[in-house]
Amino acid sequence: FNQMFFWQVQSISGNSGTVNREEWLVVISRMMRASVQPICTTWLTKESSVRKKMHNP
Repeated sequence: FNQMFFWQVQSISGNSGTVNREEWLVVISRMMRASVQPICTTWLTKESSVRKKMHNP
């Protein structure tokens, strides 16, 4: 997770001083989505596996 977050921060443009509020909200939303999506995907995969085992012992 830390490496993904670091990569997302590094990908922000160096001209951040000229970015307005709406643009920052888009950047932050994309950064959070890219950082959290792998975690959620992994959790859902594990949860699905557990549920399959419960229904097919």
